[in-house]
Amino acid sequence: MACKYFKGNYVLALEYVFDTGLVKEKISLSRFSRRLNRLTDFILYIKDVLGSIGVSNNKENNFMIDSCPVSVCHNIRIRRCKLLQGEEYRGYTSSKKEYFYGFRLQILINEKGNICEFALQQGRENDQPAFNCLNFDIPEGSNVYADKGYINYLQELILKECGGINFLPIRKSNSKTDDNTLFHNWIRQKKRKYVETTISEIDKLLPQKIHATNINAFILKLTGFILAYNFHSLFLT
Repeated sequence: MACKYFKGNYVLALEYVFDTGLVKEKISLSRFSRRLNRLTDFILYIKDVLGSIGVSNNKENNFMIDSCPVSVCHNIRIRRCKLLQGEEYRGYTSSKKEYFYGFRLQILINEKGNICEFALQQGRENDQPAFNCLNFDIPEGSNVYADKGYINYLQELILKECGGINFLPIRKSNSKTDDNTLFHNWIRQKKRKYVETTISEIDKLLPQKIHATNINAFILKLTGFILAYNFHSLFLT
């Protein structure tokens, strides 16, 4: 509720559930935070359950992958940032033509916009390491559509031979592959619209700055935003 309706503000969410009688036992913010941290493993289990529902909730087995930046602070405050330190977290977003400091969120969705898998990378990394941080636990014969940043012929071959997965990125103009045609690239660009819409919806939930006292709390709260989106997309749409 905090991530869905209150921009991740636990205090406002607690006040709401107490005032409306949804929760009768009043607890302090510090006690709530301690309980939340003890439930980290269970929250990650919920993430996996929702992901498996998203995989099964896709009859045509078409999936899309993309990434988006998640900043921990504004660029001008990087030197004073207490959550992270290191140039490996400074990344660049080509679509926005701007730098950011934080993480790169990789998400794999189905055609209904349900998130099946997601993972965090250091901001400096490009989209290639997504092959290592995502499990691609999807049915054999599935199609995964991606943009040009994910072109990796070796990984495409591994996914095809080991999992029977057709990885279909938009090809570059100098690509010599047989599927580098206007028709194939048009289909892949059209399919990618689903994941762009999903990223836009997640971005609407995020505040300008995710408030957290340490990096583990930051990641846990970011996970909360993604789960809030996934609950809504799976059960309320």
